[in-house]
Amino acid sequence: MRSLSFTFKTAANKSKTLRLSAYSGDLSADAAQKFMTALIDSDQFYREGVKQYATPVSARMIDTTSEDIWVAEPTA
Repeated sequence: MRSLSFTFKTAANKSKTLRLSAYSGDLSADAAQKFMTALIDSDQFYREGVKQYATPVSARMIDTTSEDIWVAEPTA
């Protein structure tokens, strides 16, 4: 499964991550920066008066795979 992870700093200088799961396709650095800037510019995300997405830090594409090692047989 592929997901996207965007890391920001809040207005209180704390780390904040936004993760989009089950993403398919590729994302360029330019498109990632535009998305992060648009999210910041929307000025919509506050918690207890603190802007949650204030400064862009990084964008990552994460690929994960899983493999069953052992699975219990279902009982009838």
